[in-house]
Amino acid sequence: MKHPIIFGITSLFITLMSLSTPAIALDMAPEHRGLYGNIHIGGGFISSRPSGLDVLDDNERRDDLSSRDQRTTESQLLLSADLGYRFQEGSTLGVGIRTEGPFYLSLSHKFEGLGEMTLSALYEKKEVWQNPYLVGVNRSRTDFESFGFSADMKQILGTGMRIVFKQMNVDIADDLIGQAEPALRRDGTDTTLGIGYDWNLGAGGVLSSGLSHIWFDRDGAGNTGCAYVAELKHVVETGRLTFSSDLEFKEAQFDAIHPVFNKKRQESTFTISEMISFAEPLGYENWSIFVVAAYSATDSNSTFFDSSGLLSGAGISYKF
Repeated sequence: MKHPIIFGITSLFITLMSLSTPAIALDMAPEHRGLYGNIHIGGGFISSRPSGLDVLDDNERRDDLSSRDQRTTESQLLLSADLGYRFQEGSTLGVGIRTEGPFYLSLSHKFEGLGEMTLSALYEKKEVWQNPYLVGVNRSRTDFESFGFSADMKQILGTGMRIVFKQMNVDIADDLIGQAEPALRRDGTDTTLGIGYDWNLGAGGVLSSGLSHIWFDRDGAGNTGCAYVAELKHVVETGRLTFSSDLEFKEAQFDAIHPVFNKKRQESTFTISEMISFAEPLGYENWSIFVVAAYSATDSNSTFFDSSGLLSGAGISYKF
């Protein structure tokens, strides 16, 4: 399983493909009744300097907790697939899976004059360290599972406003650090409340903004806190070319003093990405090709949590 910095910038690729959330994925459903699907597959490379929490194939051992890991480069599969069915009465049932991000099962329905509501069941599994703070010995991996739901309301009262609520329950299979230090227990619940607005600029494309608040309610006080996220996205089409840009800033802070570093953890994450897609290459209808580049960096008040990564890749897409 790829580490968090890879997850972050790969998720941006999916965001730019308009597949980052079930609600957005269902936007791509045809207006007429019937089955539809969107498949995106490609590959690329990620050059990253991972944080001490990140799980890689060759970073099991750390000599100290204050130095940054060396920069590493590895290949990355870019894959997302969404399948759905639109019913005659305006409801849509969808399911989706991707290399990085949650599996979802969603039901969407349009309410005349009020907006469109999407309810989704979500599940995600990845790897974390049993105890990420060990020094001088190899660290062991364990499973991180999260499951929950989201409710998304868009086009509220015929405007570009949208509201999203998401709650995920987090379970660590073998949380050794939590057993040794109760303040660092990682089981709990993450809750997100967000608002946004979309502006149709005509020939200038679509500009979307969003603000979110995330509550980390974990069993350990050192992992309990909150985050604020600001997003700005722009999509514009010129002939068969589509340019998609994304900016995101996240500020996170935690409530209690971290027992390993003797201070409250604080960190800021900045992410930027650009994707260009070209529709109907060589005249193949419903096909497109894309290139993508994304950069993400996290700056913490403890060097152990600092990270950065650069993704570059390309691939093909097909819709039906």
